[in-house]
Amino acid sequence: MGFWGFKGQEAIGEDDFLNQIYSEDEIIGLITNFSRRFARFRNPPEIEAELVNSFNSMIDAGVDIVLGTDAGAVPNHPFGYTGHRELEIYVRLGMSPMQALVAATSNAAKHLGLNEWEC
Repeated sequence: MGFWGFKGQEAIGEDDFLNQIYSEDEIIGLITNFSRRFARFRNPPEIEAELVNSFNSMIDAGVDIVLGTDAGAVPNHPFGYTGHRELEIYVRLGMSPMQALVAATSNAAKHLGLNEWEC
C-alpha cells in the first residue's frame, strides 16, 4: 500500500466526495505546497495573524464554516475531544460562540444533507 494507504485504493460507493482519492504524487504536491506557504513565517505570532485574517475574511464573506470530524485525529483521546477544541479555536479566531455552535450543528447538518431529515 502506498503513501498513507491512498495509492491503488478503489473508490468507495457512488458518493462523489468519497470517490476523490488522490494519487501519491498529488498528496505529496499538496503537502509540499502547504509547507511552502507557511515557510515564509518565522514565528507563531505571524502564523496566528495570518490565520485570524484568513478565518475572519471567510466569515465576512459568508462562507459556511463546518466543524470537522474528530475521528482518530488525536491518538489516545476519546471521540468528541477535538470537536470541543475546534470550537474553542473558532471563537479564539473571531467567531462568536453562537457562530461556533452553528458550525457544529446546523451548518454541519446542511452540508451533510441532513438538515431536512425527519425522524
